[in-house]
Amino acid sequence: MLLWMLSGCVTFDFSDSGTEFSMPEKMVMSLIVNDEALPNPFQSVKLDDEVYYQALKVYRGAVDDGTAQSSVMTIIDFSKHSREKRLWTIDLYSNTVLYQLHVSHGRGSDSNHDGWLDSVSNTPNSKQSSAGLYQTAETYRGKHGYSLRLDGLEKGVNDNARERAIVVHGADYATDAFVQKHRKTGRSFGCPAVSNAVSKELIDTIKEGTLLWIYVPDSKI
Repeated sequence: MLLWMLSGCVTFDFSDSGTEFSMPEKMVMSLIVNDEALPNPFQSVKLDDEVYYQALKVYRGAVDDGTAQSSVMTIIDFSKHSREKRLWTIDLYSNTVLYQLHVSHGRGSDSNHDGWLDSVSNTPNSKQSSAGLYQTAETYRGKHGYSLRLDGLEKGVNDNARERAIVVHGADYATDAFVQKHRKTGRSFGCPAVSNAVSKELIDTIKEGTLLWIYVPDSKI
């Protein structure tokens, strides 16, 4: 099983994977991103090349360890300001964008309240965002309404997500109207909160086993 980057070319060989997939996911497993498939198919929605290719590496690792269960992946780029739509849910099988949304970060990660994330944490009660790879789990109804639990898959990075109640939920402070007025989203206690108008639809699309990956520059970790 191989993954390498050469002259902007990413190649996958999933032939040895023991993970069971449905037919579309099997096709993703044999995906070859070659010169014909480049450039990054999501440039038009401002998913940066570096983040996209790192996401592919993360997805490939999830195939190796049996975590990947679907061709759907959600990517959050916290190197971008919160006024930008920095959450993408994409289908790697069809190279389509299912959602592109504003998403909040934790108030503990934005000490200047200027819309830029400046640090992350895995510590309970820090009110900071956490980086890394998550797997979506079950839904529930809580103080923020219909919400989606996340399991952090990286030890010491985000594996306290359940204990910290880091979940996907809706929020009035993540709407397009709020961002247009304030030029940034509001802040959560560490949860990736999205607009109430689309939160249920997003949650129902990604719940129960898809991957969610939060990119944070090394300098912020």
